[in-house]
Amino acid sequence: MTMTKIDAPHEVMIHRGMKAIRKDAIKILLKNMNYVNKRNQSEEKNCRTYNIHTYIKHKSMANPNFFRWLFDDYDNINLYGTNLTNAQKEVFKAWIKDL
Repeated sequence: MTMTKIDAPHEVMIHRGMKAIRKDAIKILLKNMNYVNKRNQSEEKNCRTYNIHTYIKHKSMANPNFFRWLFDDYDNINLYGTNLTNAQKEVFKAWIKDL
């Protein structure tokens, strides 16, 4: 996969002419996941604890802007990523697999 860095505050990468997953995504998602896990553990003993894969799956289904944020493309991606291209879906699957 050939990627080129572009200038942006959160360093979005370009893959074959389209925006790929933002470079800081995993750092932000891990921070948020750890916060949620810590909060859940302190509130109730039987609360769910997420790993990064289950947290991303949960956020992608619960947050309508998740894929817009992940690809940093609020203009072209519909809520819940309903119109992701096949290439974007493949980039997402590969990214998840590599975590």
